[in-house]
Amino acid sequence: MPRRTSQKSKKRSESPNALKKINVAVGHVSAKPVNGLDRIARAEWTRITRAFAASSRLCELDHGLLALYCSAFSRWKRAEAALLAEGDVLTVEVRDTHGNVTHGKPVVNPLSRVLESAARQVHRYGESLGLSPASRTKQGVELAEPREEEQDENSEWKV
Repeated sequence: MPRRTSQKSKKRSESPNALKKINVAVGHVSAKPVNGLDRIARAEWTRITRAFAASSRLCELDHGLLALYCSAFSRWKRAEAALLAEGDVLTVEVRDTHGNVTHGKPVVNPLSRVLESAARQVHRYGESLGLSPASRTKQGVELAEPREEEQDENSEWKV
């Protein structure tokens, strides 16, 4: 059965205040990373801008979002490395009223919260930029085969 269109929705689409599509000329995101990013974030910025260079899917308007993504990515990588070095569980010294250590109490490493928060941010910003398979599918992006020189780019991420 066909859907009925209410008079209100017809009036809204015909009103002068209805949303209209406009074309805005904007440039591409610069391949040069913004100031304030650390080494890992700059490497990620370069990787992302290279990957999107031919498609022109990133523009100047995405500059801030890309900076947030790269910063969160760096925080995630650094927290992951520190958590691997320190371990998931830390032992905290419990002291008595005289300051003597009575025993050790196992606690969850606080870096795990930093890691989890950064991973959520990377996921959220990455979705907005079209970096996940699901978001690329929603946006109708088809991937081309990688070039030979792109095979060993992940070495720049090392902490």
